[in-house]
Amino acid sequence: VTPPPLAQPRFPRGPAGRSGAAVPPAAASAGAAAGGKLRKDSVKAGLVARMLRSHANAGNDKGFQAELRRLGENPLEDAAGLLHMALLGNDEASAAAIVRSILARPEGHVALEAPDSSGRSPLHAAVAANRRGMCQLLLESGADLAARDSFGRTPLELARTRRLDASLRQNEDPIVELL
Repeated sequence: VTPPPLAQPRFPRGPAGRSGAAVPPAAASAGAAAGGKLRKDSVKAGLVARMLRSHANAGNDKGFQAELRRLGENPLEDAAGLLHMALLGNDEASAAAIVRSILARPEGHVALEAPDSSGRSPLHAAVAANRRGMCQLLLESGADLAARDSFGRTPLELARTRRLDASLRQNEDPIVELL
C-alpha cells in the first residue's frame, strides 16, 4: 500500500499577496528608513572589502589603486582586514607594493591599526605568518608594538612565543630580533 502524497504547505498571505505578517505602512516606512541605511552601508562595506581583497590577494597593485580611486573619499574605513590580506598574499614583493600603496594614502593609518576578525593588528598577522619584510615595513610605517590581539598578546609577545617554538628546533627567529 502506497501512502498518499503529502500536501504542499500553505502560508498566510498579506494584503499584497506576500506571505508573512502584514505590516502597517507607517511602520514599514520607518523600519525601512532606519534599517535600510544600516543594511545598505553593511553591504557596501562588504563589497568594498571583497573587491579590494581580490586585487590585494592577486598582487594586482594597478587594479587595486584603480579600485581605490573609483571608490572615492575614504574606502579604507570600510575595508577592515584589507591590509592583513595584502600582507599575506603569495608574492611578497607584490604584497609589499600593495601595503605601501595602502599606507601612502591619507587614510592609510586607519588600515595600519585596523584589527581583523580575530582581533589581530596587521603587525600581529605579519608576525604570525613569519613575514619579516612585512614586519619591518609596518614598523617603519608606525605600527603600534603595544597593540593587543583578542588574546591580549602584543606582536612582540607573539614573536617570543614563536621564538620559543623555533628554539626547541634549534633555530633562531629573526622576527624577535627585528621587533
